[in-house]
Amino acid sequence: MHLKTADDRTPDIQALEALLRRPDVDARTARLIQDEIWSIRLGAKAESDAAYQIDFDLKDGGHWAVIHDLRIDIEGQVAQIDHLVISRMLEVFVCESKSYSGGVKVNEFGEWITFRDRRPVGIPSPIEQNRRHIAVLERAIKLGYVELPRRVIAIKPTFINIVLVSQNGSIGRPRKKAPELDAIVKVDQFRSHLLKRNFSNLTMLKLISADTLERFGRQLVALHQPSERDWAKRFGLGAPVVEPTVEAPVQPAPAPSPASGVSCTKCGTSVSAAEVRFCRLNKSRFDGQLYCIPCQQVVAPRARRSRHAVAYGDGNGEASR
Repeated sequence: MHLKTADDRTPDIQALEALLRRPDVDARTARLIQDEIWSIRLGAKAESDAAYQIDFDLKDGGHWAVIHDLRIDIEGQVAQIDHLVISRMLEVFVCESKSYSGGVKVNEFGEWITFRDRRPVGIPSPIEQNRRHIAVLERAIKLGYVELPRRVIAIKPTFINIVLVSQNGSIGRPRKKAPELDAIVKVDQFRSHLLKRNFSNLTMLKLISADTLERFGRQLVALHQPSERDWAKRFGLGAPVVEPTVEAPVQPAPAPSPASGVSCTKCGTSVSAAEVRFCRLNKSRFDGQLYCIPCQQVVAPRARRSRHAVAYGDGNGEASR
């Protein structure tokens, strides 16, 4: 049964890309941000590929509970778990998925290296990383955040450390066999790895129903706290600099033309000195009268039509034939 999908990492990538566009980001910080974007995309791709394979093999039916991308914070101790696969014997496979497209190699001391541009690069052990995740899960159960199924007494889960390597990644193991390296499994072989495990009679006594398995898994999902990263703070950046808005200067309104003390012949409103001057310059147009601008636009066409009728018409404004 499938109980949780992975959270969407798109908002994180968008936030980081927005940081790259800030003018206060120097070249060194920009490279660190680009590396973070690359790491998120690579990790999301590895987790997505592993989730697809796990879902394909195990999500149907009631024998397994599958949880992807579970983040638990118990009193400041945080576990960011890629995948949890839980059996009806309450075996909890805590899976860390890795791409390692360039290959990975582990020596007899449990030290890990990967290869970038064919050059070896030391990396943290995902097995140790998973041990910390298991410690947080055990603490959540100890503090009572998850209620254990009971059969007379509480049935305690068994936590199993698994590192899932992408099917295209190569794994170099030491000649001297170390038991903990059995935890490294190709993702396409994970189902076979599960089917090959041995059960003791004590383990079989822990068998629970599908409904009980689902209740246990959903209690874990309820502990999920999505990450809220302050990416600007992570890279030593303060609040974004907001450029001040430059407003265009306000142009003063033109001063009104002084009044002339004369009224418009048509409407009686006060006529400005400029309007008086215009009418006097156009005496023939306005028949020597003084008008305000709105009345000028009405009177002048009528005056022209009247003169045209007198000169060429019959006095009624119609042209003589």
